[in-house]
Amino acid sequence: MTYIIKRDGRIERFDEEKLKSSIMAAAREAGLLDKRWVSAIIQMVAANAIAYARGQRSVKSQTLAEMILEELDNQGGQISNAWRAYSKPRP
Repeated sequence: MTYIIKRDGRIERFDEEKLKSSIMAAAREAGLLDKRWVSAIIQMVAANAIAYARGQRSVKSQTLAEMILEELDNQGGQISNAWRAYSKPRP
């Protein structure tokens, strides 16, 4: 089982669906859900992040976020920019 170490030190069980839904929410926020390629990008990025996390006993949330952003940047900036904005800590 893999655990995520949050920025504030909390530890949570890795949740694949939470990861996928956060990328999907960013795509929605960017207005990209009607594009066919968005689903493929989400699946690919999520699969790579999930495979990475499963190979670890624990992973820092920041490390996982950086990996996801790098992959999203490689696919085009719209989703990665939206995900950056979506995943920013809210005051």
